[in-house]
Amino acid sequence: VLRQMLEGIDPSEIVVFTFTEKAANELRARIYALAASLAPDLNLDGIYVGTIHGWCFQLLQSSSGFSDVLVLDELHLQALFLRLYDQLGISEYSGFEFPKGVQIALDDMELAWNEGVENVNSPALSQLYESFEDFLSQNRMTTYGSMQHAALKIIQGSSELQTRLVCVDEYQDVN
Repeated sequence: VLRQMLEGIDPSEIVVFTFTEKAANELRARIYALAASLAPDLNLDGIYVGTIHGWCFQLLQSSSGFSDVLVLDELHLQALFLRLYDQLGISEYSGFEFPKGVQIALDDMELAWNEGVENVNSPALSQLYESFEDFLSQNRMTTYGSMQHAALKIIQGSSELQTRLVCVDEYQDVN
């Protein structure tokens, strides 16, 4: 990363993904320490070192008026699916009575977020996806998967994003 900046890539065009915020803090500290010893005049303003979810959250906040939104972790997401079991029609979707269908629905939602619901040929999943996304939007909530999917749509529709270098630490942990 430091070599790329010394060769002229602006730090604001560099994104470094890590698996956890702890790893990001450690890597950021190493980058800054190395820069201070090898290139003390190098300006590191604008480099992003953090999780993919954090980057997606930042992108959404800067591009789409995405603010005051509660990000649901896996436990909250599962609890919400349990609460909305009947409203989302999870029994009909999964073929299982409460609460057995939750994991099936959650796994399928992850597939839709990761692959894009438009790429998953399942009308039932599309309906579940749309119903849940509407609920999230109306209640100012999001999920990690939903953030990634929304960020991808922004990236695909923008010619203004100027990221020239993407580095991934712990690549085996990134889906």
